[in-house]
Amino acid sequence: MPTSASWPHRSIARPPLLLPGTSFVLARDWDGRIIGSSIVCTPRAHPQRIDVRWKTLLGEDAGAIGVVGVASSARSRGVGHALVARASEVLRDRQARVCFIGWAWRVGLYGELGYRVWREYTMGWRALS
Repeated sequence: MPTSASWPHRSIARPPLLLPGTSFVLARDWDGRIIGSSIVCTPRAHPQRIDVRWKTLLGEDAGAIGVVGVASSARSRGVGHALVARASEVLRDRQARVCFIGWAWRVGLYGELGYRVWREYTMGWRALS
């Protein structure tokens, strides 16, 4: 599995915690510009966060990775892989046993890093006018 140590850009780092147990993972280019980010919720995420409801299904030692985004100018260069790999390391280091990733469009990216589909959802829409 790729790790953040194998990422060729200058840094992938976590800024200070937003809420207890929640962090951002950032990818920066050589000039220091943020080119990607992800949210990581550890098993100790704040109980009032609505995105920790999956704990009732997966257990108290579950973490989550969400909102992985990469600047269009940095796509197809491994930034998304590096973000998910680093977020996985953060969760492992913070004693998460399992990881929930919801509403993912790039299922193959996660599969390449060892994740597997647990449940599937069908997206839909309708005009409200």
